[in-house]
Amino acid sequence: MGEVCELINRGVSPKYIENGGMIVLNQKCIRDHSINFEPSRFHDAKSKKVSDEKNIKKGDVLINSTGTGTLGRVAQVREELQNVTVDSHVTIVRPIPNMFFIDFFGWALIFIEKEIAKRGEGCGGQTELARSTLKKDFLICFPKSLKTQQTIVQN
Repeated sequence: MGEVCELINRGVSPKYIENGGMIVLNQKCIRDHSINFEPSRFHDAKSKKVSDEKNIKKGDVLINSTGTGTLGRVAQVREELQNVTVDSHVTIVRPIPNMFFIDFFGWALIFIEKEIAKRGEGCGGQTELARSTLKKDFLICFPKSLKTQQTIVQN
């Protein structure tokens, strides 16, 4: 996967505030291959800056990366979002631009979700999914034609 992604990185360690600020998605937000903003919280980006690469973008795939029972859950960002990031328990996987029909990339990671969940390391509920595991141990097979990718997703 490392060869087809421009970013595979965990989110931020937020400084939470009650209202306003940057939206932070956590593991509770990623369920059933979709993103639920209800359990999200707010980060004080004025006191602790978030790098631009950690602002989630349309097409990013978010993978829960810690904890037995939650590790490996996958959801794709399907719309343009502003001022949204993830916490350090979630990995942002961003494909190289124009390499994939966006929905194909998300579908490919959802397809291997169970395998991703099995790759956590650790014990006592403290399992972790290493970025290096995602980069080196998972292959994404895909046709080069974006049109073919689109056809696959639509069928």
